[in-house]
Amino acid sequence: LQESVGKLSIKPFFAGVFGRPATKVENLKRAAEHAIIDIKDILFIGDGMGDVQAAKEYGCQFIGISNRYNKWTTESFPLLHSIAELPKFLNIK
Repeated sequence: LQESVGKLSIKPFFAGVFGRPATKVENLKRAAEHAIIDIKDILFIGDGMGDVQAAKEYGCQFIGISNRYNKWTTESFPLLHSIAELPKFLNIK
């Protein structure tokens, strides 16, 4: 994960990058503690039911990304078809 973030040149946009062996819920907790932010201010973006469950269990917001594997079309959470849609979804200019 660290290598991917480095190769994509996006590391400066993150206060921390967390992955395995911790669980998704443990990583959400670490991210909140690292950034000293409230759970309600965390937005988890994912493409799997494990991501949905982790966000629900931790109590943070979730946005799903539809793909050919999950085949999400209408879900109980906001849904993007591409990460490129995120700024528009968040009303960022």
